[in-house]
Amino acid sequence: MIVSYILSLSEPLSLPSTALLRIEIRDTSLADAPSVTLAETQQTAEQVSGKTVVDGAIDLQKSFSPKATITLWAHLSLSGEKRIKKEDFITTRSYPITTIDENGQVLAELHPVSR
Repeated sequence: MIVSYILSLSEPLSLPSTALLRIEIRDTSLADAPSVTLAETQQTAEQVSGKTVVDGAIDLQKSFSPKATITLWAHLSLSGEKRIKKEDFITTRSYPITTIDENGQVLAELHPVSR
């Protein structure tokens, strides 16, 4: 299954060369348990800098239960680290992969981390 996505930012950003955008497809079915990453992809600062819209696709090859809740999560790290820092941008709500637009894409927004 191919999951296509469009991520939006409120304004174009001039990013440091260390910046890295991580997009993950996660199984978020279990309450009070960590999510399980099923697939992920990355985009570099060069691919994202100066844009308000970033698009792409992830090949979801792992199998999962038809009852599973599968969501898209994204993190734009200015330092390139996996740890979320206050200058980074993340998705702040759930984006189920079943919630797609008329073009078959998940639409998600990245917001600045405030703390």
